[in-house]
Amino acid sequence: MILPVLGRLTALVSLFALSACLPLQSINNESVPHYSDDEKAQTLATANQIFNDFYQFEIDQHPALQSQLGLGDSDRWDDLTATQRELRQQRLRDIRQQLTSLPVAALPPTQRAIAVTLNETLEFRLGANTNDGARTSLSSADSWHLHALDVLINHHPVADIGDAHEYIRRLKGIPLLFSNWQLQIQDEISAGKRPTAATLADAQTAISGILAGAPFTAGSDSPLWRDISLKIEHLQLHPSSARILKNKAKEALLNDVKPAYDRLHLFLAGLPTREDNSPLSDEEYNERVAYFSGSDAAPSEIHQRARDAIAALHLAMLPSNALKPNATSEDINTALKALYQRMQAASYTFPASTAGREDLVNFQRQRIRYMAKQVPHYFAVLPPYALAIQEVSMERQGLAPSAYYSAPAFNDETPGIYYLNPTAQLYVPRENQPAEIFALTIPGRHMQEGAVLADPDNAEIMRLVPHPAITEGWSLYAQKFAIEMGGYFTAEEKFGQQVSELSLLAAAVVDTGIYHLGWSAADARKFMAANTPLTDTQMSILLQHINTHPGVATAAVMGNWALENLRKKAKKQLGDDFNLKEFHSALLSFGPVTPRELERLMNDWATQRKMRASQTLLANEKAADTTAAPSPILNNKQAPADSEMTDPSAKASEP
Repeated sequence: MILPVLGRLTALVSLFALSACLPLQSINNESVPHYSDDEKAQTLATANQIFNDFYQFEIDQHPALQSQLGLGDSDRWDDLTATQRELRQQRLRDIRQQLTSLPVAALPPTQRAIAVTLNETLEFRLGANTNDGARTSLSSADSWHLHALDVLINHHPVADIGDAHEYIRRLKGIPLLFSNWQLQIQDEISAGKRPTAATLADAQTAISGILAGAPFTAGSDSPLWRDISLKIEHLQLHPSSARILKNKAKEALLNDVKPAYDRLHLFLAGLPTREDNSPLSDEEYNERVAYFSGSDAAPSEIHQRARDAIAALHLAMLPSNALKPNATSEDINTALKALYQRMQAASYTFPASTAGREDLVNFQRQRIRYMAKQVPHYFAVLPPYALAIQEVSMERQGLAPSAYYSAPAFNDETPGIYYLNPTAQLYVPRENQPAEIFALTIPGRHMQEGAVLADPDNAEIMRLVPHPAITEGWSLYAQKFAIEMGGYFTAEEKFGQQVSELSLLAAAVVDTGIYHLGWSAADARKFMAANTPLTDTQMSILLQHINTHPGVATAAVMGNWALENLRKKAKKQLGDDFNLKEFHSALLSFGPVTPRELERLMNDWATQRKMRASQTLLANEKAADTTAAPSPILNNKQAPADSEMTDPSAKASEP
């Protein structure tokens, strides 16, 4: 697919012909050379070509990604061979070389921000920490034993017989996909990367779940068989045609898919493992923190900021009468434990019954509908895509998280989907669920993704290079902002949000503690037990995530702080002209670029907004002057009231 707006330029404009070239790395220099209009036009054309080349390359190289983005039919999987992996890396190095020679100061602000964000993404992908440093690709969220399942079930529609045959060809292609993936994992292990025993155990459990049920074993249909069977039935073909397609799918499942998963299971059983929390070098970890946090803050600084934020949140969680004056840390801990116990006693989980499941789903649907009604009061521009709520099918509920969000596809046919897993959610207290809902849907990820897709000029490239600090930071910002939107109906629900925030802060402390300060797993558990109400199981899950993805835990808290600082700064810059609805819409419209570039864009927005307000005020004053003296024609009329002379865009300040 060619970018509809950027298009295909006939030739790449030479970057080196520009008389003054400011490299991308020099963007923060005070002295910026002057560029002519022709130079600016040439630079923009070149940047658009680079963006287009990167986008097209990524799409061509990753058929699974094509399916996820709704970019057409495919019967292929990604080529994971060593040769192709090296060719991909070399092509990305070439693209980055072009990008680093780009005089970004000559670009319009939005394209400049995209260029910087793409450069940082490529720098990280091409660095020594690809695939999470000492971690294998088995530790990735896109591990192919689950990723292939997700692509087929959630992103491979079957609208006609041709689509069904492509689905079956993909089933037949799984053996080669897994074979090449296993070779990739072996290469990673040879390079010193090893999975943890917990990672292997999780993968083996997942494989057992995928192969459970018909046609592999007795019992209810397996996830893949149920999916393709229903998709074929929905075609409403002649019974004989449907039967032929189903038989072909069953043969592929039995003769190709099952042997491939069996071989993968056996392969995993023989892999060497590493100890949990195996250390990274300071250089490796600092590189990861710099990327995920989107800041220059050292790990020690992030560690202390998160600890301070935890202490402040502890005080905010406690009722005003819970502490005596000059309370000690011991007093605070005692009061917190009493609060946790009180909230735990009042906790409510939906019963594990048919009625309980129905109540759970209705609860979540109603809360999303409520927040959807509140959004117009706090956002000037609403997402152009619908939000659908879909239960994870019964057969996959043992494999899926409690909830997750899938962004809208480019084909205008697939909305944003909030996937709800009732089986997992039944173990989540009701008071903890709203925070997760708001982070993933409204005003969280769905609002952010909708804003990205609403920009036809830059939607494609931004979907491929979102900065983690802004995506994760917005999710945390959104669940906190939901307090202002009236999204939490009870003290218990607000407490659930505070616990969610507390967990993210604790994750940042533990991550930097382990990899920068040399904490042991016991040290990490001791800290979490003393500062959060997390259970042993929840602590284990958090530690496993930190162990698998070092540095990632800094993204949410640092990104949230960056967004909150932008709001404070805009309010200070604009004063009475600050409008929360306009601020939020501007913030989201720029997309999840790096925090530094987002700050640049928001500074420009605030300056322009202030200028418009000043021009409106000046126009009002002039109008008042002209009506102050009697007019020979309108001598009996009064000047319009002040409320009628104000800029209609300058609405009430923040609610």
